[in-house]
Parts: sequence; structure tokens; C-alpha cells
Amino acid sequence: MTYLQSSMGQYKLDLVKGNRNDVVDYVGIIDSSITIANGVAQGFVTGAVASLSGSNTILPGLVAASSMPFWIWAGFDPNSSPDVERDPGMPYSGQARVTLWTWKIAGEMSSTFFDTTQTYTPGEALTANRNAATTPAKQGLIIPASTNNPVIGYVSPRGVQTSADGWLTIFFYPAWVPGTVLANE
Repeated sequence: MTYLQSSMGQYKLDLVKGNRNDVVDYVGIIDSSITIANGVAQGFVTGAVASLSGSNTILPGLVAASSMPFWIWAGFDPNSSPDVERDPGMPYSGQARVTLWTWKIAGEMSSTFFDTTQTYTPGEALTANRNAATTPAKQGLIIPASTNNPVIGYVSPRGVQTSADGWLTIFFYPAWVPGTVLANE
């Protein structure tokens, strides 16, 4: 079967196997420490992993080893950046929000936001860089899990492939296994 992504561009997240109507999404309030420029939350990359802060706001990357993973979903702008909504009259009026997918998906997902310098084998556990990564651009980057890292998914039999528009893409089954040690970049 040929993989045909539903979005184009460098940063994307797709459900490639499963029913899109079964995707559990969550509209989270973006943490006030995040800079919003031109309607885009800085540090939020489509396909990256995000998690809740201690005050239940969304930050890119894993905040703690027990953090439940969310995947940042794309907006419809040319850069495939997450939509930041500020709808008047909504309960979240005046607060920047972003739509996320939860880990609870019966299907296979794909993301372009992963460490392309690593080798991935089917069944291998995945984790994500922490929120306090030394390089902010690597917050939430999907990487291979080491012992005691939280698990955010497992590499599917498709492994890593090049998408139709030329970007390396990792295919995985989402999961959540809390760990005791966050990954270092």
C-alpha cells in the first residue's frame, strides 16, 4: 500500500491507518511563557510531542517523565504551523489555544518531527525530548527511548519512509508508558 499523506510540507502529523473520527483531540491553552507571533505559537511544531504543565497549560516537549503525550496538530497556514485560536465568546476567550491529538488512538500515525540521524526498527519504543531541552527547537522531537524513558509510541512495520513530497517520515503506533527519566537531547 502506498502512503499518501493528508498534508504537505516539512512539518506534518497524519493518521495513516485508522478512523479519523476516532481521533481523540484536545484543545489546550498554550502556556503563557510561549511567545505568539503572527498567530503562531513559537516552539510548537506540527508532529511534535507536547504535554501539560503543572498549571494544566500546554508546553512543547515532555514536562515530566510521567507526562501524558499529546501530538501537535497542523493548522491550515502555508507553513503547516499549529492554529492559535482566540475566538470571542468562547470559554477560552483571550487565551491562545492549540488543537492536539491524544495518545489514545487505535491506529497508525506518522510524523516528520523526529531525529533523522537515528536508526529505527519496527517495534522499537519511542520517547520525546523534554520541554527544557538545551536546544529549544528540539523540544518534543521524537527519538528512540532508552531504559526508563517514558514511551510515547512504538515504531510500526513501515519504519521510516520518504513521503510523496520528499520529507522523511516516521510511522508509529501511539502509546503511553510513564517513565522515571526524561530523555536528554
